Amino acid sequence: MKRSVILLIAICALAGPALCAEPDRGRPEITLSAGRQGDVRFPHARHEDTLPDCTACHRTYPEEKGAIEKLAQDGKLKPQQVMKECIGCHRQRKKDGLSFGPLSCKDCHHKSGE
Repeated sequence: MKRSVILLIAICALAGPALCAEPDRGRPEITLSAGRQGDVRFPHARHEDTLPDCTACHRTYPEEKGAIEKLAQDGKLKPQQVMKECIGCHRQRKKDGLSFGPLSCKDCHHKSGE
């Protein structure tokens, strides 16, 4: 164990902070355009703190601004796919006795003025 820690410190010292720094966490909150249903305020930081692995979402949705909108425009996003994945994850977490997010449409979608 002690040897592993020393090795890690040596690697970080030689490679510099780029290799050993905390990964870019992105914006704390992201607003997703959801058309006539109303925008969704997505608490990105809360998901980063809760989920053990970014690929839970980012294997489907690229880490770039406007990724979901671009997928939709390119026809690579099925209707309600995002909602099904989000609610599906929330339901599974609830079933597993873990903290979970909203389970209904109106808890996420906010039309302007609401």
